[in-house]
This record gives sequence, structure tokens and C-alpha cells, in this order.
Amino acid sequence: MELENSIITAVSTLLAVGITLYFTNKRERSRFVQDLSLKEFSDLKTFYINLLSSIDKTVRYIRCGEDYKELYHEISINSAHANLIAPDLINGKIVEVSDIIYEWSSLYRQGLASKIGDTGLGFVSNRNFEFMDKANEIYPKLQEEMRNLVSLIKDELDTRRKMLNK
Repeated sequence: MELENSIITAVSTLLAVGITLYFTNKRERSRFVQDLSLKEFSDLKTFYINLLSSIDKTVRYIRCGEDYKELYHEISINSAHANLIAPDLINGKIVEVSDIIYEWSSLYRQGLASKIGDTGLGFVSNRNFEFMDKANEIYPKLQEEMRNLVSLIKDELDTRRKMLNK
């Protein structure tokens, strides 16, 4: 009888330990998956912030008449990153915004006064006004498409945030 009680106690203890280990492992695995998902979400949010920042810097540099060669590398990296992780809808909108920036910036730069050497002076011709008028017509469309891109990104982040909370 004492042997049977010892066997029953040992089996019960082993069963309890096994169940405890199983549920502890399951909880830790679940926590690991959640932590990984939170990190991925945070990385995605940071990427989108950097992307929007690059676009904004590009537009600001153009409006100031400055060269934005230093942004080429940043823009190239962001574009490649977007192609890998962003949904097709957002990638399509990024392409639209980029195309409009290109069109607008070409006209805008042609509309700026032509510099006379390093004197800090420039001259304006009637042709400059024509290009600037065309650039000014395109600019509201650029602003609208940038707002649409921000809206798509917010929707994407909200959707991913809701998936995290499930």
C-alpha cells in the first residue's frame, strides 16, 4: 500500500511538473511572439516616419532652391525598403508622389532665378514665370497625394496595431 501511494504521488508530481512546464513554455513562447510582433511594428513605424521625413526634406530642399544630392542615398534605401515591406497600395502611392515631385521640381527649378556666378545675384526672365506658374499648378496635387500617402500609412499602422491587440 505504501508503495502504491509512493507511485501515485510520484506520478501525480511528475504530471503536475509536466503540465506546469507545458503551460510555462506556452506562455513564454506567446510572450516571445508578442514581443517580436511589437518590435516589428515599432520598426515599421520608424521606417514610415523616415520615409515621410525624406519626402518632406526633398520638397523643402527644392522650395529653398538647394541641392538635395545628400538625400539620394537615403531616398534609395527608403525606396528599396518600401518595396520589401510596404503593401502594394502604399508602394503605388509612393511612386505617384515621387512622379509628382519629379514633375513639380523640374518646373519649379526652371522657374527660379538664374544665378550669376557666385555673386548671390540672379536674373529672371519671362520664361521663369511660365515654369513657376506650371509648378504652382502642380503643387496642390503634390500636397494632396502626400496627405493621401500619410493616410494610407496611418491606416496600415492602425490595422497592424489592432492585430497586435488580438
